[in-house]
Amino acid sequence: MTDRSISLMLDARKVDTWRVDGPAIRLKLKGEPWRWLPLRRLARVFVVGELTASCAPLLACSDTAIPVAFYSGRGKLRAMLMPSATQETTLAALLERLGWDQQLQAIYADWDAHQAAHWYADLLGEARPVFRQKQLINRIGSVLGKFDLQQFCSWLEGFFEAHLREVLQKFGILHCEQARPVQVLLQEWQQAAITVLSGEWLAAFPDKHGPRAAWQCFQRHEAWLTRERSRQLQQLIWQLEAVPERMKRHECVDSLL
Repeated sequence: MTDRSISLMLDARKVDTWRVDGPAIRLKLKGEPWRWLPLRRLARVFVVGELTASCAPLLACSDTAIPVAFYSGRGKLRAMLMPSATQETTLAALLERLGWDQQLQAIYADWDAHQAAHWYADLLGEARPVFRQKQLINRIGSVLGKFDLQQFCSWLEGFFEAHLREVLQKFGILHCEQARPVQVLLQEWQQAAITVLSGEWLAAFPDKHGPRAAWQCFQRHEAWLTRERSRQLQQLIWQLEAVPERMKRHECVDSLL
Protein backbone atom coordinates (compact mmCIF):
# COMPACT_ATOMS: atom_id res chain seq x y z
CA MET A 1 0.00 0.00 0.00
CA THR A 2 1.32 3.45 -0.91
CA ASP A 3 2.22 5.67 2.02
CA ARG A 4 0.45 8.99 1.43
CA SER A 5 2.55 11.05 3.82
CA ILE A 6 2.55 14.61 2.42
CA SER A 7 -0.08 17.18 3.36
CA LEU A 8 0.21 20.28 1.19
CA MET A 9 -0.92 23.74 2.34
CA LEU A 10 -1.19 26.32 -0.46
CA ASP A 11 -1.50 30.05 0.08
CA ALA A 12 -3.29 31.08 -3.12
CA ARG A 13 -1.60 34.50 -3.07
CA LYS A 14 1.82 32.87 -3.38
CA VAL A 15 1.03 30.43 -6.20
CA ASP A 16 2.64 31.50 -9.48
CA THR A 17 1.55 28.46 -11.46
CA TRP A 18 1.02 24.73 -11.12
CA ARG A 19 0.21 21.92 -13.50
CA VAL A 20 -0.09 18.18 -13.83
CA ASP A 21 3.14 16.53 -14.92
CA GLY A 22 2.54 12.81 -15.48
CA PRO A 23 2.09 11.14 -12.07
CA ALA A 24 2.86 14.35 -10.20
CA ILE A 25 2.01 18.01 -9.75
CA ARG A 26 4.59 20.64 -10.61
CA LEU A 27 4.23 23.69 -8.40
CA LYS A 28 5.93 27.07 -8.62
CA LEU A 29 5.47 29.60 -5.85
CA LYS A 30 6.35 33.23 -6.49
CA GLY A 31 10.08 33.79 -6.15
CA GLU A 32 10.80 30.08 -5.60
CA PRO A 33 11.98 27.23 -7.86
CA TRP A 34 9.70 24.51 -9.22
CA ARG A 35 8.61 21.74 -6.85
CA TRP A 36 7.64 18.24 -8.00
CA LEU A 37 4.94 16.57 -5.87
CA PRO A 38 4.12 12.91 -6.64
CA LEU A 39 0.36 12.37 -6.47
CA ARG A 40 0.82 8.97 -4.87
CA ARG A 41 2.48 10.64 -1.87
CA LEU A 42 -0.10 13.37 -1.30
CA ALA A 43 -2.48 12.73 1.61
CA ARG A 44 -4.48 15.95 1.28
CA VAL A 45 -4.30 19.51 -0.07
CA PHE A 46 -5.41 22.60 1.86
CA VAL A 47 -5.94 25.76 -0.21
CA VAL A 48 -6.10 29.14 1.54
CA GLY A 49 -7.75 32.02 -0.32
CA GLU A 50 -8.96 32.37 -3.91
CA LEU A 51 -6.93 30.16 -6.24
CA THR A 52 -6.84 31.59 -9.78
CA ALA A 53 -4.30 29.17 -11.23
CA SER A 54 -5.29 26.13 -13.33
CA CYS A 55 -7.82 23.75 -11.81
CA ALA A 56 -6.28 20.73 -13.59
CA PRO A 57 -4.19 19.73 -10.53
CA LEU A 58 -7.35 19.80 -8.39
CA LEU A 59 -9.06 17.43 -10.81
CA ALA A 60 -5.98 15.19 -10.74
CA CYS A 61 -6.25 15.10 -6.94
CA SER A 62 -9.91 14.15 -7.21
CA ASP A 63 -9.13 11.40 -9.73
CA THR A 64 -6.54 9.90 -7.38
CA ALA A 65 -8.69 10.09 -4.20
CA ILE A 66 -6.83 13.04 -2.63
CA PRO A 67 -9.14 15.33 -0.60
CA VAL A 68 -8.87 19.08 -1.20
CA ALA A 69 -10.08 21.60 1.41
CA PHE A 70 -10.64 25.31 0.75
CA TYR A 71 -10.24 27.91 3.50
CA SER A 72 -10.94 31.60 3.91
CA GLY A 73 -8.10 33.91 4.89
CA ARG A 74 -9.14 33.51 8.54
CA GLY A 75 -9.07 29.75 8.63
CA LYS A 76 -12.76 28.98 8.09
CA LEU A 77 -13.37 25.77 6.15
CA ARG A 78 -15.40 26.83 3.11
CA ALA A 79 -15.71 23.68 0.98
CA MET A 80 -14.14 20.30 0.26
CA LEU A 81 -13.50 18.22 -2.82
CA MET A 82 -13.50 14.58 -1.77
CA PRO A 83 -13.46 11.10 -3.33
CA SER A 84 -16.45 8.83 -3.08
CA ALA A 85 -16.98 6.76 0.05
CA THR A 86 -15.28 3.37 0.12
CA GLN A 87 -17.36 1.58 2.79
CA GLU A 88 -20.78 3.12 2.26
CA THR A 89 -22.78 -0.07 2.68
CA THR A 90 -21.03 -1.24 5.85
CA LEU A 91 -21.09 1.24 8.72
CA ALA A 92 -24.09 3.23 7.44
CA ALA A 93 -26.25 0.09 7.29
CA LEU A 94 -25.12 -1.04 10.74
CA LEU A 95 -25.90 2.35 12.26
CA GLU A 96 -29.38 2.25 10.75
CA ARG A 97 -30.06 -0.88 12.82
CA LEU A 98 -29.21 1.00 16.02
CA GLY A 99 -32.64 2.61 15.94
CA TRP A 100 -34.42 -0.64 16.81
CA ASP A 101 -31.82 -3.28 17.77
CA GLN A 102 -31.27 -3.14 21.54
CA GLN A 103 -28.27 -5.47 21.44
CA LEU A 104 -26.54 -3.15 18.98
CA GLN A 105 -27.43 -0.19 21.18
CA ALA A 106 -25.68 -1.83 24.14
CA ILE A 107 -22.60 -2.58 22.03
CA TYR A 108 -22.56 1.00 20.75
CA ALA A 109 -22.73 2.37 24.32
CA ASP A 110 -19.82 0.12 25.33
CA TRP A 111 -17.81 1.29 22.29
CA ASP A 112 -18.53 4.92 23.20
CA ALA A 113 -17.30 4.50 26.79
CA HIS A 114 -14.20 2.52 25.82
CA GLN A 115 -13.14 4.83 22.99
CA ALA A 116 -13.69 7.97 25.07
CA ALA A 117 -11.48 6.58 27.85
CA HIS A 118 -8.80 5.62 25.33
CA TRP A 119 -8.93 9.00 23.56
CA TYR A 120 -8.63 11.11 26.71
CA ALA A 121 -5.93 8.88 28.19
CA ASP A 122 -3.97 9.16 24.95
CA LEU A 123 -4.32 12.94 24.94
CA LEU A 124 -3.35 13.48 28.57
CA GLY A 125 -0.85 10.65 28.92
CA GLU A 126 -2.56 8.86 31.79
CA ALA A 127 -5.67 6.83 32.50
CA ARG A 128 -8.32 8.46 34.69
CA PRO A 129 -12.11 8.35 34.78
CA VAL A 130 -13.42 10.21 31.75
CA PHE A 131 -15.23 12.85 33.81
CA ARG A 132 -11.92 13.65 35.55
CA GLN A 133 -10.19 13.93 32.20
CA LYS A 134 -12.88 16.34 30.99
CA GLN A 135 -12.48 18.46 34.11
CA LEU A 136 -8.73 18.72 33.48
CA ILE A 137 -9.31 19.67 29.84
CA ASN A 138 -11.79 22.34 30.92
CA ARG A 139 -9.14 23.79 33.23
CA ILE A 140 -6.67 23.85 30.34
CA GLY A 141 -9.29 25.67 28.27
CA SER A 142 -9.74 28.25 31.03
CA VAL A 143 -6.00 28.93 31.08
CA LEU A 144 -5.90 29.25 27.28
CA GLY A 145 -8.68 31.83 27.48
CA LYS A 146 -6.20 34.22 29.09
CA PHE A 147 -4.07 34.28 25.93
CA ASP A 148 -4.76 35.67 22.47
CA LEU A 149 -5.04 32.34 20.66
CA GLN A 150 -8.20 32.99 18.66
CA GLN A 151 -6.44 32.95 15.28
CA PHE A 152 -4.38 29.88 16.13
CA CYS A 153 -7.38 27.91 17.41
CA SER A 154 -9.56 28.96 14.48
CA TRP A 155 -7.03 27.61 11.98
CA LEU A 156 -6.41 24.44 13.98
CA GLU A 157 -10.16 23.77 14.18
CA GLY A 158 -10.42 24.24 10.41
CA PHE A 159 -7.65 21.73 9.74
CA PHE A 160 -9.09 19.21 12.19
CA GLU A 161 -12.60 19.59 10.75
CA ALA A 162 -11.41 18.91 7.19
CA HIS A 163 -9.55 15.83 8.41
CA LEU A 164 -12.64 14.58 10.25
CA ARG A 165 -14.77 14.97 7.14
CA GLU A 166 -12.22 12.93 5.19
CA VAL A 167 -12.53 10.05 7.63
CA LEU A 168 -16.34 10.22 7.75
CA GLN A 169 -16.44 10.20 3.95
CA LYS A 170 -14.04 7.26 3.78
CA PHE A 171 -16.38 5.25 5.99
CA GLY A 172 -19.47 6.39 4.10
CA ILE A 173 -21.17 8.30 6.93
CA LEU A 174 -20.45 11.96 6.20
CA HIS A 175 -24.02 12.59 5.01
CA CYS A 176 -25.67 9.67 6.83
CA GLU A 177 -28.43 10.82 9.17
CA GLN A 178 -28.16 7.66 11.27
CA ALA A 179 -24.48 8.47 11.90
CA ARG A 180 -25.20 11.83 13.49
CA PRO A 181 -24.57 10.55 17.07
CA VAL A 182 -21.17 9.19 15.97
CA GLN A 183 -20.28 12.49 14.32
CA VAL A 184 -21.22 14.42 17.46
CA LEU A 185 -19.02 12.14 19.56
CA LEU A 186 -16.05 12.50 17.24
CA GLN A 187 -16.45 16.28 17.20
CA GLU A 188 -16.57 16.35 21.01
CA TRP A 189 -13.37 14.31 21.23
CA GLN A 190 -11.85 16.50 18.53
CA GLN A 191 -12.54 19.69 20.48
CA ALA A 192 -10.84 18.17 23.53
CA ALA A 193 -7.81 17.37 21.37
CA ILE A 194 -7.67 20.94 20.04
CA THR A 195 -7.69 22.30 23.60
CA VAL A 196 -4.94 19.99 24.84
CA LEU A 197 -2.72 20.35 21.77
CA SER A 198 -3.14 24.14 21.82
CA GLY A 199 -1.98 24.13 25.43
CA GLU A 200 1.05 22.01 24.57
CA TRP A 201 1.89 24.30 21.65
CA LEU A 202 1.59 27.43 23.79
CA ALA A 203 3.94 25.94 26.39
CA ALA A 204 6.53 24.98 23.75
CA PHE A 205 6.20 28.00 21.41
CA PRO A 206 4.72 30.93 23.35
CA ASP A 207 5.41 33.42 20.53
CA LYS A 208 4.03 31.41 17.57
CA HIS A 209 0.25 31.74 17.25
CA GLY A 210 -0.40 32.38 13.54
CA PRO A 211 -1.78 30.22 10.70
CA ARG A 212 1.62 28.70 9.95
CA ALA A 213 2.01 27.65 13.58
CA ALA A 214 -1.45 26.02 13.51
CA TRP A 215 -0.46 24.18 10.33
CA GLN A 216 2.74 22.92 11.94
CA CYS A 217 0.78 21.79 15.01
CA PHE A 218 -1.67 19.90 12.79
CA GLN A 219 1.16 18.25 10.86
CA ARG A 220 2.70 17.05 14.10
CA HIS A 221 -0.45 15.17 15.00
CA GLU A 222 -2.15 14.25 11.72
CA ALA A 223 -0.68 10.72 11.65
CA TRP A 224 -2.06 10.12 15.14
CA LEU A 225 -5.43 11.58 14.12
CA THR A 226 -5.66 9.38 11.04
CA ARG A 227 -4.70 6.26 12.96
CA GLU A 228 -7.02 6.87 15.91
CA ARG A 229 -10.09 7.92 13.96
CA SER A 230 -9.79 5.02 11.55
CA ARG A 231 -9.23 2.63 14.46
CA GLN A 232 -12.28 3.95 16.32
CA LEU A 233 -14.64 3.53 13.39
CA GLN A 234 -13.18 0.21 12.26
CA GLN A 235 -13.62 -1.21 15.75
CA LEU A 236 -17.21 0.01 15.73
CA ILE A 237 -17.79 -1.87 12.47
CA TRP A 238 -16.23 -5.06 13.82
CA GLN A 239 -18.25 -4.93 17.05
CA LEU A 240 -21.56 -4.22 15.32
CA GLU A 241 -20.93 -6.80 12.60
CA ALA A 242 -20.46 -9.48 15.23
CA VAL A 243 -24.17 -9.27 16.09
CA PRO A 244 -26.38 -11.18 13.65
CA GLU A 245 -29.37 -9.36 12.21
CA ARG A 246 -31.99 -11.43 13.98
CA MET A 247 -35.00 -9.44 12.79
CA LYS A 248 -35.89 -6.73 10.37
CA ARG A 249 -37.13 -3.36 11.52
CA HIS A 250 -40.80 -4.06 10.87
CA GLU A 251 -40.55 -7.38 12.74
CA CYS A 252 -39.04 -5.61 15.76
CA VAL A 253 -41.80 -2.98 15.70
CA ASP A 254 -44.47 -5.68 15.43
CA SER A 255 -43.04 -7.48 18.46
CA LEU A 256 -43.48 -4.36 20.55
CA LEU A 257 -47.16 -3.91 19.68
